[in-house]
Amino acid sequence: MEIGGLFPVLTLVLSWALNEVGSLVRLRREDRRAAGPVLTDLLEIRHSLVGLGATMRRLDKEFQIPAQARLHLQQHIRALVPDPPKLVENYE
Repeated sequence: MEIGGLFPVLTLVLSWALNEVGSLVRLRREDRRAAGPVLTDLLEIRHSLVGLGATMRRLDKEFQIPAQARLHLQQHIRALVPDPPKLVENYE
């Protein structure tokens, strides 16, 4: 068999492989693009929870807050801190 007959087949296989690699790269890029806003929201939630915990530890250290009042104080503090914008709307 001569090499001239194999050249079209090899170019076809190579072009198919490159097309598949390109599709895989585009798919991964789209997945990362979709994960970005979700990670942003999760980090925002984590930040508010860590901040609330640190605030409660500091207030408890300074004022010796009873356990019954801690829950009410946490609710009041959470009411003062705004929720991330459109968080509920994004997940409905």
